[in-house]
Amino acid sequence: MIQSSSSLMVAEERRGEGETDLGESPPPPRAAWSGTLSLGLINIPVKAMPLMRDRTIRFRMIHEKCGTPISFRKFCGEGIEVPDGEIVFGYEISKGEYVTLKKGELEEVKPESSRVVRLDSFIDSDEVDPHYFERTYILVPAGYPDAYVLLREVMRREGKGAIGRITMHSREGVVLVHHYRNALVATTLR
Repeated sequence: MIQSSSSLMVAEERRGEGETDLGESPPPPRAAWSGTLSLGLINIPVKAMPLMRDRTIRFRMIHEKCGTPISFRKFCGEGIEVPDGEIVFGYEISKGEYVTLKKGELEEVKPESSRVVRLDSFIDSDEVDPHYFERTYILVPAGYPDAYVLLREVMRREGKGAIGRITMHSREGVVLVHHYRNALVATTLR
């Protein structure tokens, strides 16, 4: 996007602390997941926000002469270009032998996203080796915060965390819910 010098001067005048050069504040993080933490009969509604933002700059390959993005075509081992409709997914079971699945078949076996994290057991927070940590999400109360605050304070005071299962982005996994600073966080485990 190209801006005129007058619009850049206006943006420069409006720029405040924490804003970009174009006068825009960074957007707030979006919830990666929303649902409830379940402890028996108690359900605590929460939203999971990524604790760390990916600020990687991504570049596209551009054709220098015409300025258009480069695209990629798919070819099989015999050198024939393959349209998307003819592509299936395969798992090699022995050299050159594959079990194949179509995209629709893969969709059928994906776990359904669940909106509930059932907290199965409580452990000491430092009992899990950090080498198993994958991604951490800050849990923000969605609704009445009383139960959230109670769980957070009990975990803080007792030094405990809870192990549960979560389905996020069609992937099921184990999660550690624990106290961090003045919040609850959910850390997915490998």
